[in-house]
Amino acid sequence: MNILYITNGLSEGGVETLLYDLSIRLIAKGNQVAILVLNRNEIALKEFFKVAGIKIIVGKYDTCRDIRNIFLIKSLISNYDVIHSHLYPTQLYVVLANMLLFKGKKQLITTEHNVYNHRRDYPWFRIFDRWMYKKYTYIVGIEKNTSKALYEWIGRDWANNKIQTITNGIDILKYRAAKRISRQELGIADSNIVLIMVARFNAQKDQETVIRSLLLLPDNVHVLFIGTGETLSQMQQLTICLSLCNRVHFLGHRSDVANILKICDVGILSSHWEGFGLVAVEYMASGLPVLASNVKGLNDVVGCERLLFEVGNQNDLAQKIMNLVADKNYCQQIKIYCSQRANKFSIDQTVENYIALYTKAVDDNI
Repeated sequence: MNILYITNGLSEGGVETLLYDLSIRLIAKGNQVAILVLNRNEIALKEFFKVAGIKIIVGKYDTCRDIRNIFLIKSLISNYDVIHSHLYPTQLYVVLANMLLFKGKKQLITTEHNVYNHRRDYPWFRIFDRWMYKKYTYIVGIEKNTSKALYEWIGRDWANNKIQTITNGIDILKYRAAKRISRQELGIADSNIVLIMVARFNAQKDQETVIRSLLLLPDNVHVLFIGTGETLSQMQQLTICLSLCNRVHFLGHRSDVANILKICDVGILSSHWEGFGLVAVEYMASGLPVLASNVKGLNDVVGCERLLFEVGNQNDLAQKIMNLVADKNYCQQIKIYCSQRANKFSIDQTVENYIALYTKAVDDNI
């Protein structure tokens, strides 16, 4: 099959991780894969993908929202067997581009990555989304709660036949086999307790609660943040205001995340909402105990109430961190649980499920 993925950007995050892991395995199985990135300024991972043999097509415009992207998409999709979109507004533009084809319209697939988006704050957007999603042959929810939330939002029986749940997965062996770097490289003493959060800095993620939790924890507890984004400067300013600069380390974008995880003690994913929370599985596969916000999607991935904290509650988070670092036996039990839990989310099964879906879509188009 000749597969075209279309997405807003290619910088960092769960979508990019999924696209990378999917693409290299699909290519290994004899398929051709290309990724169209609409925002030409969001291509930080372009070379990383190209080195792996994945074809990257960079858009012509400075924002993924530029409506001229519709015509760019239209010019390309006829050359592919499978058209698979990710994220809004790409989802909309793919639909409109397909409608502009006079003949040979494509069976379209899209992935829903979250249980919530801001369009769902406005009831009139429900009508719009019903129209858009109906144009897709299949809609993939990355976790059962994501699929359920979309179905409830659309509220139509036809949606139930279109929505397929394909659970996200990661390359588990990559994280288990990663080599530990030296803490000294990051200015961290061996005696320090190291928390880590790998996530983009944006409205969805809640690095603030992690930072504020340090005020309730011993001075030897440090936190590493890996990621970039629009709220980064705000979090850096908060760190200065709270006099925590010597305990909070902003590492920016890193290509050696798997190695850094090996020097950490606790992995944290603090979010206001999630569809899945792929990085939580990366923590687990690395052998870390995980603490995560108690939000739909993410709570099912973690699967243990003791490892969930109330959204935005630094006191709850700090207490759960202390439970882990103060009791070695309890911490070891949680590490074993998390390591075993990670086995449920293998990328290999995810790939097989996508191949089956793509094959069905291609057969339906004959």
